[in-house]
Amino acid sequence: MIKFRAWDKETKTMNGMAEIYRNRNQEIELHPRDENIILMQSTNLKDKGDKEIFEGDILGIETDEGEVKVNVFWDSQHALFMFESKKYNEKNALGELVGDNAYPFKIVGNIYENPELLEE
Repeated sequence: MIKFRAWDKETKTMNGMAEIYRNRNQEIELHPRDENIILMQSTNLKDKGDKEIFEGDILGIETDEGEVKVNVFWDSQHALFMFESKKYNEKNALGELVGDNAYPFKIVGNIYENPELLEE
């Protein structure tokens, strides 16, 4: 099942609205209600606390050097969810982090409500 959440830039809350309709080709389309809404898709993956991960989430990854914070995003060039570490200047497939299970991680915030978490 495809899930979305919506960030409202105007109210600065995670309760934005989107409209769903059927186009001329009978395809279902999802559009933000206005330019102040940012839609974020679920990755269908969960963190160690069984919380669903969405694009825009910030994950705290437990490593030998302490917690590293990364942000989750959709990479349209490769058609997959990825995570980016500004500390190590790296981008990797999110599935590798989940599949490897070598480094426990949890959602610690998101890029809209907690952008300061990604600052070095």
